[in-house]
Amino acid sequence: MALSFLTSYGSFKSIYIKNNNYFNNVNQRIGYVSFLKKASLRTFFVAFFISLLTKIYQLILSFIILKKLPSNVVIPAELSPFADNRFSSCVIFIILASLGWGIYAVFIFSLGLFIKKNSIYLVLGAIVGTLLILIPGMFSRILTYGMYILLLPTLIAPGQMTFGILGGKHPNVYIGFLLSASIYLIFSLFLMYWWMVYKQKKG
Repeated sequence: MALSFLTSYGSFKSIYIKNNNYFNNVNQRIGYVSFLKKASLRTFFVAFFISLLTKIYQLILSFIILKKLPSNVVIPAELSPFADNRFSSCVIFIILASLGWGIYAVFIFSLGLFIKKNSIYLVLGAIVGTLLILIPGMFSRILTYGMYILLLPTLIAPGQMTFGILGGKHPNVYIGFLLSASIYLIFSLFLMYWWMVYKQKKG
């Protein structure tokens, strides 16, 4: 649900305009560059803030639930670099994950520029997201660290998932996130530029 909702909520209006005759009027008024810039920024910030608010809500809910648990209940320790019960770690994770969702939403928007069916675009984030989890996992033994950077959770849930062949150890979570974010942004910019050139040639 999140893979579909967060990636389409802020960008569906732009995709809908792009897929209809109304886009010609919009393009003549503001141009391709302005259209892509405004749509990308709106897509990023909507996904970022929805993710941010959702995670803050989850944090508050978890705090309330944990307060009500008996004192003798043992919570299993996790391998995540952010599972140290520090408030600063929670804040860093929430910010990084929300930024990651914004970047992933922009990536899906850039792919959606080549999708002519609005109904398909609504589930594009879930389809691509599933592939970006399965495929890196399948080829993780061949290009371990390369696949780890492409693995979607590295972007939208930094430090929460790794490959079994790494023995439960995480590569540096900040470097991994930075490289992953850079790759997804580069691909997004390339796809938007490619679409713009294609539309200009097509007229």
